[in-house]
Amino acid sequence: MYSSIPVTGWALGDTGIDSVKIYREEGSNLVTIGDAIFVEGARPDVEAAYPDYPMNYKAGWGYMMLTNFLPNGGNGVYKIHAIATDKDGWALTPLPNKIPENGSTINAYVDGKYLGHPVYNIYRPDIAALFPGYVNVNGAGGYFDFDTTAYENEVHTIYWTAADNVGNSDGIGSRYFTIQNTGATAGCIPQSAAAITAPLDIDLSSIPVDYSEPVKILSGFTEAPDAPDTPEMYPGENGSIEIEIKELERIEIHLTHAREDAPMLNYTGYLVVNDQLRPLPIGSTLDSQRGIFYWQPGVGFYGDYDLVLIKQTNTGRTAVRVKVRILPRGQGPG
Repeated sequence: MYSSIPVTGWALGDTGIDSVKIYREEGSNLVTIGDAIFVEGARPDVEAAYPDYPMNYKAGWGYMMLTNFLPNGGNGVYKIHAIATDKDGWALTPLPNKIPENGSTINAYVDGKYLGHPVYNIYRPDIAALFPGYVNVNGAGGYFDFDTTAYENEVHTIYWTAADNVGNSDGIGSRYFTIQNTGATAGCIPQSAAAITAPLDIDLSSIPVDYSEPVKILSGFTEAPDAPDTPEMYPGENGSIEIEIKELERIEIHLTHAREDAPMLNYTGYLVVNDQLRPLPIGSTLDSQRGIFYWQPGVGFYGDYDLVLIKQTNTGRTAVRVKVRILPRGQGPG
């Protein structure tokens, strides 16, 4: 006797959700099963929790999956994926230029950390109608998959960049989004910024400032920390390294030089507010083993942010203090 299984959930985006598609995992590939249906009034709890989001009254979605359409008649274990696509996943470039259809020049960043290339060249009828004649107009849409269970249940940021065949590049927008997994906690990225709660017994005055080696500072979307022109900075007389960036600009802070004989290190990081330790800012990631801090501040971040990044070795702890000053976008650093 064949049966069916309901697949349900909810999805919201700050500009609306275009679709939720259901897939089954087959090796390293995803095989399409079908499209979920959004159901008005199904999730009043979500509507109440996110009153300012568009279409929040129909955030709930559902799909009734017939098991006899699965391999082996539905007998076995299957991994199902539900992928939501918002209404902003598209990119075009003015004529006569084009964006490679394989998405190789489009990059996705979550919490300031590069994750990979989105899937590109997907037809979007609304975009095709708005921009007739553009080279990529029949494949302007794209989406990016990543494992949300690797992150804490909280607010995160996502940002795409795109470049065309003649080198023009730009960001495709910075967005906040909320992860709310159920039944599991983050396991793959325990150093995720806001996951770290400051221990009450940390006395910063007892941790010496690390003057032993400089830190490397990368801004924008540079991916070459070992380039000869990468800026290196030592703490100043006040024990702090000071950095200026523009609004929405991305930075990487490399706290240690990678080498084969380097000792095992562990880093923790905090935002310092009124001499109190708080979680690192939304939109940032600290790689606790490699000693790399990634941050792309979203809309609303402006002014001075005092960070402390603590290095733990078998001989003790040292601290790197960093002041990040975020300037208005029209005002350059300096």
